[in-house]
Amino acid sequence: MHWPYLPGFLHFLLLPLSSTHLYPPLVFNSWIALQILTHVLRFFGGFQLVASSHDMEKYRRSVNQFTAILVISGMLWGLTGFMAARWGNNLHHLLILAVVTGLVGGSISTISPIFKAFMGFIIPATVLQSLSFYFSSNVAVMGREPFYEVFISLLILLYMIVIYQAGMTLQKSRVDTLDLQNALQTSKERAEWASNAKSRFLSSISHELRTPLNAIMGFAQLLELDETLDRKQHEQAEQIMHASEHLLALISQVLELSRIEAGDMQIHAVDFELSAL
Repeated sequence: MHWPYLPGFLHFLLLPLSSTHLYPPLVFNSWIALQILTHVLRFFGGFQLVASSHDMEKYRRSVNQFTAILVISGMLWGLTGFMAARWGNNLHHLLILAVVTGLVGGSISTISPIFKAFMGFIIPATVLQSLSFYFSSNVAVMGREPFYEVFISLLILLYMIVIYQAGMTLQKSRVDTLDLQNALQTSKERAEWASNAKSRFLSSISHELRTPLNAIMGFAQLLELDETLDRKQHEQAEQIMHASEHLLALISQVLELSRIEAGDMQIHAVDFELSAL
């Protein structure tokens, strides 16, 4: 059988099943139809997962539905081993095994983030392939002793364990990365909150300090204008005035710093003496 409308890669994947004289048309066509159906459902299931990611209850239901689809897909790929053992030959059986193991290995990067669905795909695919070799009665065609099939069956199960461990490691790495990102985001939010709280405190305390300071400066100016005071008292009033002006400048700088941190800095154009700088 030849499918001219299929891409070359997909045609290669279906090549082990492409002999109508080996596979009954009903079995083969049913397998193709079910594969197309599961891929369509998987496509829409992926969109549903993304759409429901903000609702935990809907997301759980979507994960369960997606897992059920992948279980069916894994079973379909696993059953190809029995189809090859029943109607195919040694080459078909081994080619199908190579295709399925490749799909299982590739699933690490494609579906392992949803670990439940990942396991739902690799277990039926690999276990059924392993059983197809174990229960195969096509020893005469294979030209080997029965232990050969048992050996391949055990290798497939070992491969499944390796894939499981790789998926677990990758899943743990993703979880650790997400936890680190969440921790960094939380730390960033706390730092921003602390910075804003500091700015609000500085702004508030600066305004609170300016109120009594203005009163002190006002009384100091009155003392400077009082002609009944002697020279020493006038000098003391001037010292109070200079200290108050210095403190007022510091408070103004604190206020300006809080405005800069808040992104509300104002620039005023004024004349000044360059030599004073």
